[in-house]
Amino acid sequence: MKSFRIHLSPIEIVLYCVLAAFSLVTIYVHLWLGLAELAFTVFYIAFSLLNINKRNRNIYSYLRGITSYLDEATRENLTNFPMPITLLNERGEIIWYNELFHQVLHDGNMDEIFGRKVNAINKNISFDQVKKNQSGKYDITFADKRYTVYILSQGEEGKGHFYAVYWMDNHTLHEQIHKFRGDALCMAYILLDSYDEIPENIPAMQKTNFINRVDVRVRQLARMVNGLLQKTEKDKYIIFFERRYLEKLKENKFKILNDIKDIRIEDVLHATLSIGIGIGDGDILKTDDAARSALELALSRGGDQAALTNADKERYEFFGGNSESGNRRKRVKARVVADALRAQIERVEEVYIIGHKFADLDCLGASVGVAKCVSALGKKPHILYNPEENLCQDMLDALMATDYKEILLDASHMTKAMAEDALLVVVDTHDTDYIESARILNFFRKVVVIDHHRRAVEGAITDTVVSFHEPNASSASEMVTELTENIRNCKLNKIEARALLAGIILDTKNFTERTGSRTFEAAAALRKAGADPQEIRGYFKNDMASYRRQMEMITKAEMVSEHIAVAAWDGELFEGIKVIAAKAADELLNVAEINGAFVLYEEDGVVHISGRCDNTYNVQIILEQMGGGGHRAAAGAQVEGTLKEIQAKLVALICQENEEEGESK
Repeated sequence: MKSFRIHLSPIEIVLYCVLAAFSLVTIYVHLWLGLAELAFTVFYIAFSLLNINKRNRNIYSYLRGITSYLDEATRENLTNFPMPITLLNERGEIIWYNELFHQVLHDGNMDEIFGRKVNAINKNISFDQVKKNQSGKYDITFADKRYTVYILSQGEEGKGHFYAVYWMDNHTLHEQIHKFRGDALCMAYILLDSYDEIPENIPAMQKTNFINRVDVRVRQLARMVNGLLQKTEKDKYIIFFERRYLEKLKENKFKILNDIKDIRIEDVLHATLSIGIGIGDGDILKTDDAARSALELALSRGGDQAALTNADKERYEFFGGNSESGNRRKRVKARVVADALRAQIERVEEVYIIGHKFADLDCLGASVGVAKCVSALGKKPHILYNPEENLCQDMLDALMATDYKEILLDASHMTKAMAEDALLVVVDTHDTDYIESARILNFFRKVVVIDHHRRAVEGAITDTVVSFHEPNASSASEMVTELTENIRNCKLNKIEARALLAGIILDTKNFTERTGSRTFEAAAALRKAGADPQEIRGYFKNDMASYRRQMEMITKAEMVSEHIAVAAWDGELFEGIKVIAAKAADELLNVAEINGAFVLYEEDGVVHISGRCDNTYNVQIILEQMGGGGHRAAAGAQVEGTLKEIQAKLVALICQENEEEGESK
């Protein structure tokens, strides 16, 4: 825009020609009067052209003021943006547009709209509403095509402030969807799941540039599968593509999941995507439902991964999910769940709380926290536990010495009559295969689930009245601590705070793994309530015999790859072997060369596996293929078979995963 061409409308050209013609006619009739009229006409035309030129220069100066606040990448986006874009001043007048929008005008045989107000283009656009909200989204028809128009405020008020209008062409999308209806197609729902993590103090231009770069990568993905892309919100996309292109995505292991992480906002965060794909069978509604379910499952497993399923949702496939999930949680969710939980508790007189088999400190701590919420609301709680098979006997003994003796109830004494008109709260699991008693679960019509483990594909508890599922939380105890803070009159005493803090310490390995700011805030609140870390330390100590057993297990370890160790215990079974196997896997990670460790032992024809790893590996992906689950850094499985058979299968899966990981790099 360095040269200033003066563009005249057809009406202005006709007006100037008419004035000149009248002047010439007047000269023929009366010379001096005609010359005076001609001089006035020339002066008027010159004055008008100078004003137009001055206006163009003012606009150019205004645009220079705008672009002076943009970084190089954003300036390039304004001119080379991959979709039509226009800029508006604070009065809603169009002051600039790119070549793609000019092409829209040309293809639609539209008149020049430079300088016109945006609401004059389409009456559905309310610029006053845009100014009020600093943004706007409109579905309009323009130049005989259908567009979704996004209007976003850019820059600071009074300092290069303007509005950017993005024109998303939906016309081809609507035509192609109609064309493909009845054909086998796939739908992919894509979510920029790190969008909500962008700090509020990040400048708008930097945030816009971050999103634009993600847009480019998603568009590249759409081109790779020859698909049709629709951006439905700032952080959400839909891609329609033919099923034959799906194999290409599987072959490269959804490489975009790793490539997108190159996009960063300084050292604050990097981009991550969650993808849900529905594989079509001719019914687009079923395909859409499958894609939504797949995305929901990907998110419930921590995000940063792709999930695939067919229209009947018979089976799921997963790709990615190897990185730490971070702390992608919103406080508002804890408040909403607390309100929903309170409403359910107030409708009943008694609440029963149950955890998973071999309840540990996190399971018991979360149970105690929920029981406190129930008591604070004036209802009667019962914690169901197994006195014979648990991993937290010391904590149970401590609780038995308090008023919790009346709250703790042997699960074997539970009857269906007791469950009538009562509420069941399941903590630290959502899987029917791992709950302390599936029999008890079936007694209840109203069930609440509070869990932090990755969502299981099969066996998940359904038909819940409240579901608080946060795979990015460090522990169930952390989640319940936040709930107690949002329940009125819920003041934890010392023993309750101690139980909750012990649960957090267990699952974070003394705050070294899976921690976020919310984890430490919960711990601080529990410390303030009287929890003493020195007292809790006693719950984690081994006796000498157990420590020797742990060391004996470690001596069985063999390196099955460069950084993965497997220890198969083929000796006699002993009391507490489940806990010691997990501790042995943890201890192996202290060896410099080991990034991942698995410990196995056989009991009654079932092989138990404990897997642990650091942030460079993912044991959950391995053990999930063997019917287990858990977290990226800590997972387990129980597999029928002999120790040698299961060990060989595990080693084969580890080697296969290493080969695939090497190919994808």
